[in-house]
Amino acid sequence: MAALYNLYVTFVIFFVLLHASEASRKISMQINPGCDTSIPHPPACDMKNIVYAKAEGPTDTIHYIFSTIGYPSVLTVLAPDTSGKVIIDWNKLLNDTTDWARTVNFTFEPVYSYGMIFRRLYEYNDHNDKADMSAYSPEQNDTWKIHDLKDMKWQPADKFIDQRHHVVTLQSMPQEWMCKNHTEVYPCKSNQTGTISFVVRFCT
Repeated sequence: MAALYNLYVTFVIFFVLLHASEASRKISMQINPGCDTSIPHPPACDMKNIVYAKAEGPTDTIHYIFSTIGYPSVLTVLAPDTSGKVIIDWNKLLNDTTDWARTVNFTFEPVYSYGMIFRRLYEYNDHNDKADMSAYSPEQNDTWKIHDLKDMKWQPADKFIDQRHHVVTLQSMPQEWMCKNHTEVYPCKSNQTGTISFVVRFCT
């Protein structure tokens, strides 16, 4: 009988809201802003996760967007004033699974913006306790696993939001882990399940 293998991974992401011209900011958070839950979609709004946070100062605003649609990703944008808005094209997100370009737009010209995409999770068994990934070849499937994060299923983020402390957790559903090597995607191991969590915390 194959052994049950569970893998649980948690990423903690801190956004430290420091800006030279702003001593304090008002933080607000929303889940799937602008998504019309009254209109049926295949899939519906509650099957998608976009966390939108706004850190508003006296003269400018920092906008944060964290998404688990496709590859988990985060976008940070500084707006030059407090009146700018972020517009999400939900019709395209809910109905087009191949082209998500220009689905997030702004009513302002960003002062700066940057983003990050989490594409893969690398797991390896450090037999010799060297903390050196280069010591193991990715072709050694008994010690090295590459998990693709694109097709993971996620729980609704509104179940794990703490508005008071400005924390939200994006947690995947328990599912069979899929691994990827140079040529194919395959089940990592019989009965191997687990979850991934992104804990997003805004600190002033």
